[in-house]
Amino acid sequence: MSSGISIKIKLDPFLQSFLREIYKQPSGLFRFPPRTDLSTKLSAMIRMAPRNKTTRLYDLMDVKWIYPPEPIKRVDYGDDTFEIEIPFMQGKNLDQYNYLPQNSSKILSSHIHQYFKMVFHEEINDLRYLGFQKKECVVMFMNKHFIDEDYFDRLMKDYTRYCSKVTSLKDLRKTKKSPLKEVI
Repeated sequence: MSSGISIKIKLDPFLQSFLREIYKQPSGLFRFPPRTDLSTKLSAMIRMAPRNKTTRLYDLMDVKWIYPPEPIKRVDYGDDTFEIEIPFMQGKNLDQYNYLPQNSSKILSSHIHQYFKMVFHEEINDLRYLGFQKKECVVMFMNKHFIDEDYFDRLMKDYTRYCSKVTSLKDLRKTKKSPLKEVI
C-alpha cells in the first residue's frame, strides 16, 4: 500500500542503480517491497517530526504545553540524493510519523551498503565458481545491475579485500593453539 510521503537520504549512485535493479523499479519514487529487511528497518527508524522547544505556547483551555512543529528541512545531496517512499505502517499515522533523523538516515545508508556487499560477494563467488576471472566477474555484475563503469576500480578493490579477508580467516581456523606449546 503506498503512502505518498517520501524521505530523502544520501546514497551513492551505484547503490541507487543497484536497488532499482534488484527491486525492479527503473525510475521514479522508490518503494521497498513490503516485508523486506530494509523496509522493516526503515519503518523502525521513522519518527515524529522534532518540535521547536524555544517557542512555547501555553493553552489555557487544555492546561498543557503546545510545541509548534519545527519545519522539516528537506536536504538535497545532488546526485547522491535518493528519494524513498515511506511504507505504510500499521498503528502509526503517516501524517505525524514522516521524519527520518539524520543519524537514522546514515544508518539506513550503511544497511543498504551492507546488503549490496552481501549480494555482490555472493554473485561474484558464484561466477568465480563457474570459472570466470575476477575482472570478468566484476564487469558481468556491473552490467547486470546497470552500474556505471566509473565504479569498476572500487568494486574490484572491495572484492580483492574480501578475498584476502576470507583467506586470512581460513588460515586462522587451521592454526590451533596447543596447550602444550603455551606451557613450554
